[in-house]
Amino acid sequence: MRKRIWATALERRHLRNATAVHVFFPEERASMEAAMRIQRPTIIAPNGIDYPEDAVWTGRGGFLLWLGRFDILTKGLDLLALAIESIPAARRPRVRLHGPDWRNEKQKMQDLVRDLRISEWVSIGDPVYGEEKWRLISEAGACIYPSRWDACPVAVSEAAAVGAPTLVTRYPLGNFLAGHDAALQADPDVASLADAIPRVLSTESHELGRSAALVARRYLSWDAVVTSWLDQLRRVIGTDDIR
Repeated sequence: MRKRIWATALERRHLRNATAVHVFFPEERASMEAAMRIQRPTIIAPNGIDYPEDAVWTGRGGFLLWLGRFDILTKGLDLLALAIESIPAARRPRVRLHGPDWRNEKQKMQDLVRDLRISEWVSIGDPVYGEEKWRLISEAGACIYPSRWDACPVAVSEAAAVGAPTLVTRYPLGNFLAGHDAALQADPDVASLADAIPRVLSTESHELGRSAALVARRYLSWDAVVTSWLDQLRRVIGTDDIR
C-alpha cells in the first residue's frame, strides 16, 4: 500500500515530466505503462559488466554457486535451502553462498541451514572480489540465482559472461537469458528449483553456458550497452551531437 501511494503521489508525476525513462528490458516498460498508466519514450539498456577475457568456465569444482547480498526473501535463499533439503542426501550437490551481510540476514541463513540439517552440503562464506570471484565462477559446476523478484543482477550477467551454466527464475534478466537459450529457468518455488538443480549441474546444460557467454558478451558488455544507450538517446532527443 505504501509503495502504491508513493507511486501515485510522486513517481507518476516525475515520469510524466521525463524526456525519457531508462529501463533494463522491454517487459519493464510494459509493466510501467500498465501499472502507472503512463507512456513515455524509453531507453532500454541493462547493467553493463566488465569481465576478464581469459575467464573461461571449467566446472571442475562441481559445486553450485550463488554470489550476492544476503537478502533472504528477495534473493530466494530460503527457497534454495529448502530445495537442497528436499533432494535425497545421496544426490545433493555442494552449495557455496558468498556475499556481504544485510540486516543480519547472513546469520539467519546460517540458522536456516543448520535447522534443515544441510550444513554438510551448504557453506556460507565471505564476499569474493577480483580474481577470486572469477576463479569461483569458472570452477563452479553451475551458478544459481533463485530470486523471488529482481531486475538485472550483475552477478547473473557475470556468470553468463564466463560461460557457467546458470539457473535463473522469472525476473527480467532471467527471462532475457532464458529467451536466448542461455540459462535454465525455473519458477521461484521449492519444487521447481529442486527439479532444476540436478539438470543445471548435468552435462546437458553445458550448451546453455556456451550460449550464455556469447549472449552476455554481445548484449551485456559495457561496450555493447553504452553503444546501444547512446544510439537510443540520440533518437529520443533528435540529435546526433552526442559523443
